[in-house]
Amino acid sequence: LDAPVQRYLPEFRVADLEASKHITVRHLLNQVSGIPTSAGMDYMYRRDRAGDALEREVAKSSDVKLTYDPGAKWQYSNRNYTTLGLIVKVVSGQSYEGYVQEHVLEPLAMNQSFTHLDEAKSHGLATGHQYWFNRPVPGGGLSENRAITPTGLITASVEDMSSWLIVNLDDGVYNGTGV
Repeated sequence: LDAPVQRYLPEFRVADLEASKHITVRHLLNQVSGIPTSAGMDYMYRRDRAGDALEREVAKSSDVKLTYDPGAKWQYSNRNYTTLGLIVKVVSGQSYEGYVQEHVLEPLAMNQSFTHLDEAKSHGLATGHQYWFNRPVPGGGLSENRAITPTGLITASVEDMSSWLIVNLDDGVYNGTGV
Protein backbone atom coordinates (compact mmCIF):
# COMPACT_ATOMS: atom_id res chain seq x y z
CA LEU A 1 0.00 0.00 0.00
CA ASP A 2 2.88 2.36 0.61
CA ALA A 3 4.45 1.76 -2.79
CA PRO A 4 4.40 4.70 -5.20
CA VAL A 5 1.68 4.49 -7.84
CA GLN A 6 4.46 4.66 -10.45
CA ARG A 7 5.66 1.20 -9.38
CA TYR A 8 2.49 -0.21 -10.95
CA LEU A 9 1.78 2.55 -13.47
CA PRO A 10 5.15 3.97 -14.56
CA GLU A 11 3.38 6.44 -16.84
CA PHE A 12 1.29 7.94 -13.98
CA ARG A 13 1.82 11.70 -13.71
CA VAL A 14 0.21 14.79 -12.29
CA ALA A 15 1.30 18.29 -13.31
CA ASP A 16 4.02 18.31 -10.62
CA LEU A 17 6.46 15.62 -11.79
CA GLU A 18 8.22 15.43 -8.40
CA ALA A 19 4.95 15.02 -6.48
CA SER A 20 3.96 12.29 -8.97
CA LYS A 21 6.79 10.14 -7.63
CA HIS A 22 5.47 10.38 -4.07
CA ILE A 23 1.78 9.56 -4.50
CA THR A 24 1.23 6.07 -3.07
CA VAL A 25 -1.53 3.50 -3.39
CA ARG A 26 -2.49 4.29 0.22
CA HIS A 27 -2.77 8.01 -0.64
CA LEU A 28 -5.27 7.11 -3.37
CA LEU A 29 -7.23 4.74 -1.12
CA ASN A 30 -7.43 7.26 1.71
CA GLN A 31 -8.20 10.23 -0.55
CA VAL A 32 -5.08 12.13 0.55
CA SER A 33 -3.25 12.21 -2.80
CA GLY A 34 -3.71 15.95 -3.21
CA ILE A 35 -5.72 15.41 -6.40
CA PRO A 36 -8.59 17.91 -6.31
CA THR A 37 -12.26 16.93 -6.29
CA SER A 38 -12.80 18.76 -9.58
CA ALA A 39 -10.33 16.46 -11.38
CA GLY A 40 -12.69 13.56 -10.78
CA MET A 41 -15.84 15.21 -12.03
CA ASP A 42 -15.24 16.09 -15.67
CA TYR A 43 -15.73 12.55 -16.98
CA MET A 44 -18.61 11.43 -14.76
CA TYR A 45 -21.35 12.10 -17.31
CA ARG A 46 -19.52 11.05 -20.47
CA ARG A 47 -20.29 7.67 -22.05
CA ASP A 48 -17.19 5.56 -22.72
CA ARG A 49 -17.41 1.81 -23.02
CA ALA A 50 -13.98 1.33 -24.61
CA GLY A 51 -11.60 -1.21 -23.14
CA ASP A 52 -8.95 1.48 -22.59
CA ALA A 53 -11.20 4.02 -20.83
CA LEU A 54 -9.24 3.72 -17.56
CA GLU A 55 -5.90 4.19 -19.29
CA ARG A 56 -7.06 7.24 -21.20
CA GLU A 57 -8.63 8.88 -18.17
CA VAL A 58 -5.65 8.28 -15.89
CA ALA A 59 -3.36 9.68 -18.61
CA LYS A 60 -5.31 12.95 -18.33
CA SER A 61 -4.01 13.25 -14.76
CA SER A 62 -0.84 14.74 -16.25
CA ASP A 63 -2.61 18.12 -16.38
CA VAL A 64 -3.93 17.93 -12.80
CA LYS A 65 -2.47 20.45 -10.36
CA LEU A 66 -2.44 19.11 -6.81
CA THR A 67 -4.14 21.28 -4.21
CA TYR A 68 -2.12 19.74 -1.35
CA ASP A 69 1.08 17.77 -0.98
CA PRO A 70 0.48 13.99 -1.10
CA GLY A 71 -0.55 12.77 2.34
CA ALA A 72 -1.17 16.26 3.75
CA LYS A 73 -4.96 16.55 3.73
CA TRP A 74 -8.10 14.55 2.98
CA GLN A 75 -9.91 15.62 -0.17
CA TYR A 76 -12.26 13.36 -2.11
CA SER A 77 -11.63 12.83 -5.81
CA ASN A 78 -13.09 10.13 -8.05
CA ARG A 79 -9.80 10.22 -9.98
CA ASN A 80 -8.13 8.47 -7.01
CA TYR A 81 -10.35 5.42 -7.49
CA THR A 82 -10.15 5.56 -11.27
CA THR A 83 -6.38 5.30 -10.86
CA LEU A 84 -6.76 2.43 -8.38
CA GLY A 85 -9.01 0.64 -10.88
CA LEU A 86 -6.27 0.88 -13.47
CA ILE A 87 -3.77 -0.54 -10.96
CA VAL A 88 -6.12 -3.52 -10.40
CA LYS A 89 -6.37 -3.98 -14.18
CA VAL A 90 -2.61 -3.82 -14.76
CA VAL A 91 -1.58 -6.01 -11.81
CA SER A 92 -4.28 -8.66 -12.37
CA GLY A 93 -4.09 -8.73 -16.17
CA GLN A 94 -7.92 -8.62 -16.25
CA SER A 95 -10.39 -5.87 -16.92
CA TYR A 96 -11.41 -4.10 -13.71
CA GLU A 97 -14.97 -5.35 -14.18
CA GLY A 98 -13.79 -8.93 -14.77
CA TYR A 99 -11.60 -8.83 -11.68
CA VAL A 100 -14.44 -7.58 -9.47
CA GLN A 101 -16.80 -10.17 -10.92
CA GLU A 102 -14.38 -13.06 -10.37
CA HIS A 103 -12.82 -12.08 -7.05
CA VAL A 104 -15.62 -10.27 -5.25
CA LEU A 105 -19.11 -10.76 -6.67
CA GLU A 106 -18.93 -14.48 -7.53
CA PRO A 107 -17.25 -15.68 -4.29
CA LEU A 108 -19.82 -13.76 -2.27
CA ALA A 109 -22.73 -15.05 -4.40
CA MET A 110 -23.68 -11.47 -5.25
CA ASN A 111 -25.66 -12.62 -8.28
CA GLN A 112 -27.74 -9.48 -8.62
CA SER A 113 -24.76 -7.12 -8.83
CA PHE A 114 -23.52 -5.72 -12.11
CA THR A 115 -20.51 -3.79 -13.35
CA HIS A 116 -22.26 -2.60 -16.53
CA LEU A 117 -25.43 -0.48 -16.55
CA ASP A 118 -26.93 -2.23 -19.58
CA GLU A 119 -26.62 -5.59 -17.85
CA ALA A 120 -28.21 -4.16 -14.70
CA LYS A 121 -31.06 -2.69 -16.78
CA SER A 122 -31.72 -6.08 -18.39
CA HIS A 123 -32.10 -7.48 -14.86
CA GLY A 124 -34.59 -4.86 -13.69
CA LEU A 125 -32.57 -1.81 -12.65
CA ALA A 126 -35.02 0.90 -11.66
CA THR A 127 -35.06 3.92 -13.94
CA GLY A 128 -34.19 7.17 -12.25
CA HIS A 129 -36.48 10.16 -12.64
CA GLN A 130 -36.05 13.88 -12.51
CA TYR A 131 -38.61 16.64 -12.51
CA TRP A 132 -39.20 18.68 -15.64
CA PHE A 133 -41.84 21.40 -15.31
CA ASN A 134 -43.14 19.76 -12.12
CA ARG A 135 -43.57 16.34 -13.73
CA PRO A 136 -41.36 13.32 -13.18
CA VAL A 137 -39.73 12.05 -16.37
CA PRO A 138 -37.33 9.11 -16.75
CA GLY A 139 -33.74 10.18 -16.88
CA GLY A 140 -30.92 11.60 -14.86
CA GLY A 141 -28.14 9.53 -13.44
CA LEU A 142 -24.80 8.55 -14.90
CA SER A 143 -23.82 7.33 -18.32
CA GLU A 144 -21.84 4.13 -18.53
CA ASN A 145 -18.21 5.08 -18.52
CA ARG A 146 -15.73 2.32 -17.71
CA ALA A 147 -13.38 4.93 -16.24
CA ILE A 148 -15.84 5.60 -13.41
CA THR A 149 -16.73 1.99 -12.59
CA PRO A 150 -14.03 1.85 -9.86
CA THR A 151 -15.51 4.97 -8.25
CA GLY A 152 -18.74 3.17 -7.49
CA LEU A 153 -20.61 2.45 -10.73
CA ILE A 154 -21.56 -1.03 -9.61
CA THR A 155 -25.27 -1.72 -9.33
CA ALA A 156 -26.50 -4.19 -6.72
CA SER A 157 -29.76 -5.43 -5.27
CA VAL A 158 -30.62 -4.70 -1.65
CA GLU A 159 -29.89 -8.34 -0.80
CA ASP A 160 -26.45 -8.18 -2.40
CA MET A 161 -25.71 -4.87 -0.67
CA SER A 162 -26.62 -6.56 2.63
CA SER A 163 -24.06 -9.27 1.86
CA TRP A 164 -21.47 -6.58 1.10
CA LEU A 165 -22.21 -4.82 4.39
CA ILE A 166 -21.76 -8.11 6.28
CA VAL A 167 -18.42 -8.65 4.51
CA ASN A 168 -17.27 -5.22 5.63
CA LEU A 169 -18.41 -5.78 9.21
CA ASP A 170 -16.92 -9.29 9.42
CA ASP A 171 -13.31 -8.73 8.33
CA GLY A 172 -13.93 -9.60 4.67
CA VAL A 173 -15.86 -12.84 5.28
CA TYR A 174 -19.42 -13.79 4.27
CA ASN A 175 -20.85 -17.28 4.87
CA GLY A 176 -17.34 -18.58 5.39
CA THR A 177 -16.01 -17.08 2.15
CA GLY A 178 -13.38 -14.38 2.35
CA VAL A 179 -12.40 -11.75 -0.16
